[in-house]
Amino acid sequence: MAQQSVAVTPAHLFFDDNRPYYVNRVSESFELQLHRHEFTEICLVMEGTGVHYVGEHSMDVQAGDVFVLPLGTPHVFRPRSTSSRFPLLIGNFILVPGQAEAALSSFPGLDELQSARRRSICCPAHRNGSG
Repeated sequence: MAQQSVAVTPAHLFFDDNRPYYVNRVSESFELQLHRHEFTEICLVMEGTGVHYVGEHSMDVQAGDVFVLPLGTPHVFRPRSTSSRFPLLIGNFILVPGQAEAALSSFPGLDELQSARRRSICCPAHRNGSG
C-alpha cells in the first residue's frame, strides 16, 4: 500500500492554560485529509452516514456512533454523499487527558456522582428499586 502523508493537528490551536478541553461540531467533507492529533478526541456521529477511516481500517458510521481516538491516531471521516442535503455531522470533545482531569476534579457535583456510581455498582438492588 502506498504511504499516505498524515497531517498533525497541534494542541495549541484549541488549548491554553485556562481551557483544557474543547467541543465543536463539524460538517464533514472531502476537503480534510487524513490527520492525527496532539490530543485525545471523542467523536459522536450526530447526523448522517459515512465512512470513518482509522489508520489502515475503514468502517461505516451512522448517527449515534461514538469513537475514542487516543493521541496520535490517524483518522478522517467522509460523508456518504457530497450533497449538502445529507450532511455527516460530527460532535468532537477534545482534551489533553492530564489537564482535563485536573480541571474536572473541581467540577460541582462530581464527588456526588462518583459516590452514586459506586453505590449502584456495589448495591445493584438499589438500581431496580427493590432495596
